Amino acid sequence: MGHHAANFEEMQAQNIFLEVKDSLEKARLFETLANNRVEIMAKSLSPGSLLFTLKAYQFENSQLRCLAKGEVAMLPVDDDVILQFQLGADKYVFQARMKRRVDLAHVATSSPLFRIQRRADFRIRVPKSFSASLKIRDAHFDLLDLSAGGCKIQVEKSFVLDPVFSGELSLRKQEHMILQLTRRHRGPDPSSNEHDLVGLQFTDISEKSKNLLAGIVMDIYREYLRK
Repeated sequence: MGHHAANFEEMQAQNIFLEVKDSLEKARLFETLANNRVEIMAKSLSPGSLLFTLKAYQFENSQLRCLAKGEVAMLPVDDDVILQFQLGADKYVFQARMKRRVDLAHVATSSPLFRIQRRADFRIRVPKSFSASLKIRDAHFDLLDLSAGGCKIQVEKSFVLDPVFSGELSLRKQEHMILQLTRRHRGPDPSSNEHDLVGLQFTDISEKSKNLLAGIVMDIYREYLRK
């Protein structure tokens, strides 16, 4: 698909992504994925697509064969997808062509594979091209980073935040979620004497909302991938 490591240059600067360049290591990872029937989160690159799950079962001739789970009739038949999986403590992400016949999916593995930093619910910086904000009372704040478990915002030093509060998360001007948030840390913004950086954790979040947020994070991957 013509994507190169340079497409992830901005991400790599954050030490978030590291390309698996050794072809033998890459093949071993996909073989392990298939041998252990590991589940893969996937999302079409088509606008408005939903997150879905694949279960790997065979790796052969650079093709990863998977079983599609859930309502397979709703899944793409022949489309570019972004995929994420976990082996041990490591998470991986790659973009690929997927072809599906009923509940059998074939995923090409020739495109770059990236290992993600080791951290549960890691946060990824939100690019300026991606609309994401948090409304607290009557104030709106752009998200600096986001994960399925929390986010970071910049606030004026005078802005009062309770330890626990509710806010409205708006993503791509389409998804709106009322969430309970816990203030995890607050400290000076090195780039501004007038602002603080605040790390927030989403609490009491439903499985549906968490899956939606995970899908949004994968959409952010796509923003970087297509640069």
